[in-house]
Amino acid sequence: MAISLINSNSLASGVPASSNMPAGSVLQVVQATLTATTSATTATLTDSGLTATITPRSSTSKILVIFQTMGSGAGNNGIGFGIVRNSTTIWTSGYDSGPKYYSSYFTTGWNATTTINYLDSPSSASAVTYKIQYAGYNTSAATYFNINGATATMQLLEIAG
Repeated sequence: MAISLINSNSLASGVPASSNMPAGSVLQVVQATLTATTSATTATLTDSGLTATITPRSSTSKILVIFQTMGSGAGNNGIGFGIVRNSTTIWTSGYDSGPKYYSSYFTTGWNATTTINYLDSPSSASAVTYKIQYAGYNTSAATYFNINGATATMQLLEIAG
């Protein structure tokens, strides 16, 4: 059995200092939730209302963004997503000209649970805000973010660099 020894000089409040944690260690976790349903009738990415802020302990840290929601839409529609860091879109679920619509061209209404993971390198030790956006394919029918009383969640995990 391996025995680990933690030098008391590396402890701060009973936890090893982040500077002493090996690369890949989770340094902190921030979670945000959204219970409201939002809807849009646009193919342009729109704010969902799901947002969270994290202050990395080091500019070499990475942030793992994980979000989950249940989307819905009318027939002949679909949903695409985007992640925004501060005011810059850093990821979309699609191709160059716009979002990829996961549930495209259903002829009846649909519900779809989606989980997205994205590893970001913000290169900052200042507060960073992430928000989730969504868009629909059919602009004449509503696309819904977070339906049926679901709770959309976003976790931000700071990973030591």
